[in-house]
Amino acid sequence: MLTVPDHFPLLKSHSEEFPPYIIDHPTDLVVRWDQPATLNCRVAGSPAPTIAWYRNGEYVETSKDNVYSQRTLLPDGSLFFLRLNQRKGQSDEGVYTCVATNHLGTASSKNASLYIAALREDFRLQPSDLLVTVGEQVLLECVPPRGHPEPTISWKKDGVSISQKVSSGKLLMVHAQRSDAGLYMCVASNQAGQRESKAALVSVLEKPTFTHRPSDIVAKFGSTVQLGCGVEGDPLPKVWWHKEHGELPWGRYVVYIRRLNTLRIHYVTTLDSGRYICTAQNQVGTASAKASLTVQAPTHIPTLLYSSTHALYIYLLTFPLIHPSIHPLTSHPPSTSLIHPLTHAPS
Repeated sequence: MLTVPDHFPLLKSHSEEFPPYIIDHPTDLVVRWDQPATLNCRVAGSPAPTIAWYRNGEYVETSKDNVYSQRTLLPDGSLFFLRLNQRKGQSDEGVYTCVATNHLGTASSKNASLYIAALREDFRLQPSDLLVTVGEQVLLECVPPRGHPEPTISWKKDGVSISQKVSSGKLLMVHAQRSDAGLYMCVASNQAGQRESKAALVSVLEKPTFTHRPSDIVAKFGSTVQLGCGVEGDPLPKVWWHKEHGELPWGRYVVYIRRLNTLRIHYVTTLDSGRYICTAQNQVGTASAKASLTVQAPTHIPTLLYSSTHALYIYLLTFPLIHPSIHPLTSHPPSTSLIHPLTHAPS
């Protein structure tokens, strides 16, 4: 015949009396002050035990004691809070114990802590604006407001939640790209709600790079040549041209910034041969590109108007003047003029 051990009193005959014991113990709870909460405590005993709750060792008054109480003792022994009281000196926070009693004895549950979720307004560390260049590391830091439980951290970019991994509230982007620029906010969350930090502006600047490099040119004497120089960067780079050795030809060149920063030289001579340099610069860097111009000697020599020592002026006097261009000009060093008046030959 199967016997029931004494430590399984619930399985004994209903007519047999036994002292109370706890079947389900209450567990810790974190609840918003304006939400209901229940501390569970299911007991057994014969005769049926009476249930009482204690907070921090003091008896807890329920609606059976006071009809105005927000606390109710449920039939199964659980303690129900319609709304938590968080007023100083009357707070429902604390350590609770369920006690079951009949004439054969008393059983006490394990302690369970009840916390009212809280989240303060002020962030202990707000994220700061950052200015980086493409490829550099971006590290945004944030320490959330104090709260219980400790709030978790997530991030938003331009108002949209992002999925980057967050460690200790820090948002790390190892190699910044132009697309990473934007407004970032730190979001702190727990059961009490959410708080958003001030927005931090992340600016990702780009050093000048060439989308089109000038090509070497071989040109006929007296022709017009063009050297193009496509550039991008953030902020938009300033672009200027200069000759590696010597000056740009007076009165015969113009730069079109809306056409690949094109340097156009009219009526080239052999003295224009050499290397021409396109320089692009913004606040984060400088880049240069070079191209060679080779002007072939003329097939016939112009009529000499002056002595050989003034050969350059002989060539220039055979060309019409170039009037100043109406096209916008690039920025350039103060010592360099883009359009120069053609000087008269020496007498």
